Amino acid sequence: PAMVTAVPSAGTGPRARARREASAGARASANAVEPATSVNCQRWRSCRGPAGAAGVLTGLLAATSFVVTWFFLFQTLIAAAAGLVLLPEMRTALRTRRVWRLLAGAACGLLLGLAPFAVIYGPLLLHGPRRGPVEANAFRPLLSDLLNLGTDNPVWTPLLRPFGIPVLDAQTMVERAMGSSPPVWLLAAAGLALLWRERRAAGLGRRCVLLAGIAGVVCTLLEFRYGAHLWPWVVVFHLVPGADAVRALFRSEIVTMLAIAAALGVALDWLWRRGHRTAFAALAMAALLEAVFQHPPASLRASDQQALVDGTPSPPAGCRVFALAPQPAGLRSWWQLQSDALMLALHWRLPTMNGNDSWMPPGWDLHDPGAPDYVHVLSEWVHASGLAPGACYYQASTWRWVPSPI
Repeated sequence: PAMVTAVPSAGTGPRARARREASAGARASANAVEPATSVNCQRWRSCRGPAGAAGVLTGLLAATSFVVTWFFLFQTLIAAAAGLVLLPEMRTALRTRRVWRLLAGAACGLLLGLAPFAVIYGPLLLHGPRRGPVEANAFRPLLSDLLNLGTDNPVWTPLLRPFGIPVLDAQTMVERAMGSSPPVWLLAAAGLALLWRERRAAGLGRRCVLLAGIAGVVCTLLEFRYGAHLWPWVVVFHLVPGADAVRALFRSEIVTMLAIAAALGVALDWLWRRGHRTAFAALAMAALLEAVFQHPPASLRASDQQALVDGTPSPPAGCRVFALAPQPAGLRSWWQLQSDALMLALHWRLPTMNGNDSWMPPGWDLHDPGAPDYVHVLSEWVHASGLAPGACYYQASTWRWVPSPI
């Protein structure tokens, strides 16, 4: 309102008309710029609290899901850079002291939220190993993984299999089944195109969706290898802090899908508002078919884990730490047995020598309780760690505690 000035009512000549047109242009400019600079707060000071809270929550997420937090922050930086390049209003807003105070509040909140992460993982950050480019390269996605829905979708798996999608290898289901179906990509691209077309007059929320979508696209494209030698992620790996702790690159889609889903919603909303109800229903149903699986993608069933916990007696007296005893070969997958140990440890509040992680302690080789040399490596670990006096052992095949096998 402060930008709108009254137009003198006196006069109907060319100068008066010019003044009225100039005033109308000023009002139009004000209306066009306002959505980009407004953040739905009556006072900028009232926004610093929510910005700080958002920073705290983001930092706290790192303590339980570092990869998701890292990709979120990385894509946020890409989105900010895209906004500064594509939206002049953002460059204008960045010159104001109030915006810098808002950003400072978010940054302080982030540092505060990262405190638990620093306490838990600080020793690893200072003295632990790092991922190498070779390891990240082994887990990088293929271009065809954009359509990788795994091997159990009853609709898209048969349709895409003649085209060699997904490429079947060790990482197909474990790390790379993070793609989407053609209707989802089509609707998301249409939504981003609509947002791009109206970017000058769009509100803050729609501009954020546009920038988040651009960031997701850029991040995903950086992960692919082009030809024999061009792999842009190497630059990210060496220059961006924290990138050397990321192994499975395509997990970035956990973050990217938020923007993709929002862009998809923009496209469906456009169809609905223009009365294309049949197209809306058909495309919405086609997108929902992505979530149909013959078998659930989860590899652990809650009912099975609850039965394990309920059927296991209390640990023996004096037990301070436990390990899985040698198991019959072929009982269950090694990682499922490791997950069983974690479930029991959580239930009994009892430390375990077993478990699943992508970072292994030096000298730890208790991967497979069904391996022929498991007793030997277990004995070495127990004695090297000084855990023998209070150790007890669990037999997964019988759901019982057993005498020491070492």
